[in-house]
Amino acid sequence: MVNWRSLLLGATLPVLILAAKAEAGTLNRWAFNRTTNQLSFTVTEATKPNAFLIFNPQRVVIDLPGTSLGSVSKKQDYGDRIKQIRLGQPKAGTSRLVVELADGYILDTSKAVLKRTSGNNWEINLNGIVAVAQPGARGVALKIPTSGGSVSPATPIPGPTTPTPTPTPTTPTPTTPPVTNRPVNRQFCSSRTSTVLSSVLNKNSRARWGVLVQDANDKTLFDRNASTLLAPASNNKIFTTAAALSKLGPSYQITTPVLGSSSSSTVNQLRIVGQGDPSLNTADLNTLAQQLKGRGIQKVNLLVGDDTTFKGPNLNPNWEAEDIGQAYAPPVNSLIINENIVGLILAPARQGQRLSVKWEDPTDQQFWTLDNRSVTASRFGGEFLDVVPSGNRIVITGQLRAGSASEPVGVAIPNEGNYLVRKFDDSLKKAGLNVTRATRVTRTPAPKSFVQLAAVKSDPLSKLVATTNLQSNNLYAESLLKILGSQRLASSVDTRISGIAAIKDILAKQGVDTRQIQMIDGSGLAPNNRASAKALVQTLQVMSKGSNANIFRQSLPVAGRSGTLSTRFVGTPAQDRVFAKTGTISNVVSLAGYVTPPNHPPLSFAVLVNDSSSPSALRALVDEMVVFLSQLESGC
Repeated sequence: MVNWRSLLLGATLPVLILAAKAEAGTLNRWAFNRTTNQLSFTVTEATKPNAFLIFNPQRVVIDLPGTSLGSVSKKQDYGDRIKQIRLGQPKAGTSRLVVELADGYILDTSKAVLKRTSGNNWEINLNGIVAVAQPGARGVALKIPTSGGSVSPATPIPGPTTPTPTPTPTTPTPTTPPVTNRPVNRQFCSSRTSTVLSSVLNKNSRARWGVLVQDANDKTLFDRNASTLLAPASNNKIFTTAAALSKLGPSYQITTPVLGSSSSSTVNQLRIVGQGDPSLNTADLNTLAQQLKGRGIQKVNLLVGDDTTFKGPNLNPNWEAEDIGQAYAPPVNSLIINENIVGLILAPARQGQRLSVKWEDPTDQQFWTLDNRSVTASRFGGEFLDVVPSGNRIVITGQLRAGSASEPVGVAIPNEGNYLVRKFDDSLKKAGLNVTRATRVTRTPAPKSFVQLAAVKSDPLSKLVATTNLQSNNLYAESLLKILGSQRLASSVDTRISGIAAIKDILAKQGVDTRQIQMIDGSGLAPNNRASAKALVQTLQVMSKGSNANIFRQSLPVAGRSGTLSTRFVGTPAQDRVFAKTGTISNVVSLAGYVTPPNHPPLSFAVLVNDSSSPSALRALVDEMVVFLSQLESGC
């Protein structure tokens, strides 16, 4: 399955594909003048741009709140300093211009000028693009005067240094960090940690920060509000996966059995018993059908889906209303199939034609009707997509540029248990079994007289945890939480609640101060989760010293290589040296994990920031700190 949560929650791509909504203004013109190096654009209503200089890759990002995308100009000749200029929407109601610099070039912000030329016309001076690279530089917010005029950088960029080649990314593989193909480190004495990290945090002193850095001996190198409870976003998955590995072990597998009222050729009732396996897919259903056929089963009078393992609501009542039904926030029940998502691959055709649609699972096609209202835009148009289920229809709106790459999209299945039963019914019939009725889902356990006729097992827990953390998979995290809950208290009326209690019990027994963890879910999607940097670092330290240390470490994204960090830290000294879990929801950015500097003992760190500033600006500050940590040197 394509993982929709990593695509929609990673928030690391320059252009995100999201729904477009009608707003007050429209970005209806932009143009680049190669002779003067001026980028100009016009909006139909007054708006105050938010401009940022972002590194790795080098790009200027200009967000226009309260605007939608309109018509655009023809393709420009950018010269050799600018790789491309793109339009997109980072979220509904905000247009974005992205100027991506060519390799080996950077913008000197002391020469950058963003000003309002007249009315709602704006212009950026890009004469400051120079052919140098600056290792370790991350991002700088550009201040926009309310009256227009020049822009001054929030923090000056250091003077030019000798260019350092950027390594070519390889296939993401969480392995022992290599020591080649990386920019040369600038070593920093560990005694400077407090001074340097404090200076970074002070660049946004209004934000609520929680930061803790410790070495392998639990010695604290830096502490800023480490015990303050903040929203952790997907860093919540650290608690969930650490507890699951500790309690269940890396070899644990989830078994999905099929029970029958008898083992004769005609079975009066056949029951597939959901155990919350988040990886169960159509191929597994086909395997079960073949097992039944091999046992001589020919006829099933009634096919039942047993949804009794998980108790309580399938949807977390604390999730935001706008998240419900999205592919990254599907319902979590016992009978999970294909991550409870219907996946589609949309690709552009010729300009003016509808986007082509490919089913990720071709067997889904018989259960849905597509209402394709999308269109292929010009090669220079904006991109946005919106996919919504409506009854048995999937309505597709939006557009992709002609010649652009295909985009995976998905919708959460609204009748998840029944959907699995329908697909299992289809698998049984294709295997030659006659099924009379297949419409029942129950939350009543099977009679003890039923016998097991078939079963499939999930991958080992080590792989499930890796999927959870590398891809920031919300459904996997919620399923693991509920599995722990069902094992802790089978009679629980809400497996989510008992799962949270189980996680806190497991971590508390290992020395984690769980008073500093207020879990609402296992994934971190709920905005009212709370945790401290101290609790995260304690959990990381516990896992680093246990029998599952390597498995847990390799489940985390690797800087510049894998998972949600695959495009982050590329070409910096942090690449390959940071194994960390990312987190992003509204007003929250987080990163927690391990750093292995070349000349310093390994570190565990956690950075939580809650603020309404641009996520990219907050992330730039987080990254600046982590890049510094990756270059620490001991003994000075």
